[in-house]
Amino acid sequence: MGLYIKSMAGRGGLVADVLFEDVAMQRVVEPIRFAMQYGYSSGGGGGARSEGSTDSGGAGSEDDDAGLPVFRNFTVRRVRAVSAARAGAFAGLEGSPIDGVALEDVVVSHAATGFSCAFVSGTATGVTPEPCF
Repeated sequence: MGLYIKSMAGRGGLVADVLFEDVAMQRVVEPIRFAMQYGYSSGGGGGARSEGSTDSGGAGSEDDDAGLPVFRNFTVRRVRAVSAARAGAFAGLEGSPIDGVALEDVVVSHAATGFSCAFVSGTATGVTPEPCF
């Protein structure tokens, strides 16, 4: 994994004004991933939850609308990646889209697939392959 920021419904919190700059990577599965649809997998213990499981309520439970994470103003500048399974993914939530992603001079060469997007807005200059927003 490359540049990765994750959260999920029920966790809440703000992640804002993040800058990734002057990064080089080789043979990573996904050079860039900003995801609000992160899910735990049970099996390792440690109180992990499987995606779709429910909490018993209380602060930060999945039933708490205030528990939606907020991602905004992420800048990825002068990043190079070679040999990736996918160029990257941006996965916001319908009720909390990722806002203000700026990709500047980002080149992912020899990626099996391009970028994937859900509930994200942003701008791109000098990006290969073409981003999905």
